[in-house]
Amino acid sequence: MKLLALTTIATCLFGCTGEASSLEDRAMQQISAHGISIRLDALTPTRYLSFVTDEGRGIAAPSLLGPKNVANLNYENGTAPAAIKVKWYRGVRVMGRGVDPYAEGGAELVRYQKVDIANRIPKEVFSSLQKEGGSLRIKIRLTSDEALLGWDIERQPGYQARKLDDRGNPVYFRPEYFMAGGDFQEATILNGKVARKGWYINKNSGQKIETDF
Repeated sequence: MKLLALTTIATCLFGCTGEASSLEDRAMQQISAHGISIRLDALTPTRYLSFVTDEGRGIAAPSLLGPKNVANLNYENGTAPAAIKVKWYRGVRVMGRGVDPYAEGGAELVRYQKVDIANRIPKEVFSSLQKEGGSLRIKIRLTSDEALLGWDIERQPGYQARKLDDRGNPVYFRPEYFMAGGDFQEATILNGKVARKGWYINKNSGQKIETDF
């Protein structure tokens, strides 16, 4: 390797542009049809992590994330989360069974970061989902010192639920990704080799750093 918050809707008189804008934004963030998925990964192996929405909904608590340990999750709520809280732990001995199992088990909190989600994704992305379908992918990637946000739209052009091959099996269409944005971009891997390097923006220095993942 080389060197989410929703707008609060305030009560106001009819014609208040702030309220109308907030209602419109929230409507844009409603994802019907194929829904939302969340991808979690890390540039280097990172242990004992907790991901919880700002509303207190548990997303995942992986014991390990890295280039070879990726979590792809379905997010059942039809609205993009306002934000996701990422917590790094150590000294894990016992896991609880609740939203934040490492904290409940008495692990030591090492680092905490709140990642804004919904208000960072452009309206054009939500508009495209409503008009053309697809699934919103929310991507969080961990570096050695921060959590990065990315997003894109996943679609399977040509996919038909009832289309079968000669053996009667559903025809597979490889997913394609559109309107990618955020703090990082994954590398393109072809036949096990890096065809196009990925990158991320270091928030402290503003430097664009290339990656092989």
